[in-house]
Amino acid sequence: MRLVALSFALTLLAVVGAAAMGSVVPHAVHDTVQLYLGGKTGQWYPRKDKRGVMFAMNVTTKDEARDLLEKLPLGVVKIMRFDLIPLGPLSLLIFLSAPATPAAK
Repeated sequence: MRLVALSFALTLLAVVGAAAMGSVVPHAVHDTVQLYLGGKTGQWYPRKDKRGVMFAMNVTTKDEARDLLEKLPLGVVKIMRFDLIPLGPLSLLIFLSAPATPAAK
């Protein structure tokens, strides 16, 4: 199953504090890269509103995705929440791949 994990992060500095931020962020980056190298995330993008990230995940269930994300450092300290959105094939593609019919005259 492929799904999108869309995060909603609280302001990191306000929640963690300036002193702790330096210790949380490097672990967050490292653990995110490990998810990628392990094949659990194929892509990730920052949100333009700077309130989190979007992960395209390769998992078998929503529970697996939730478990992986909650183990990330920002999930452990309850700074980041995720909406998990399953993805599937575009059902309209069947119409695009059908042979074209001649136009009526």
